[in-house]
Amino acid sequence: MDYSNFKTEDFLADESFQDFVLHPEKEQNKFWDGFLKKHPEKKVEFRKAVQLIQNLILIHQQVKKSEMEQDFAEMKQFISKPKKRWKNRIKQKIRSAKRKLWKKI
Repeated sequence: MDYSNFKTEDFLADESFQDFVLHPEKEQNKFWDGFLKKHPEKKVEFRKAVQLIQNLILIHQQVKKSEMEQDFAEMKQFISKPKKRWKNRIKQKIRSAKRKLWKKI
């Protein structure tokens, strides 16, 4: 593919470029290093595209982290609810038993 006319948005749309940023391998690194040596005028647009993809990755990770924290908080709340119910039931039974005992005395 001829990347010499690519702009930032073209790099972003290109699957092979996305793959290079997401999963850099020696073979791809060589290709893109060679490309930048042949086309130094594309360096700014190339770097912008790399930075945008990396920023999207960070945002995605932060969203996932916040979702996981929310899920964990919900699970924790769900798990604690039955315990509170059981504690309340036990307390009620103890109170009821105490009342019965006091009535007998």
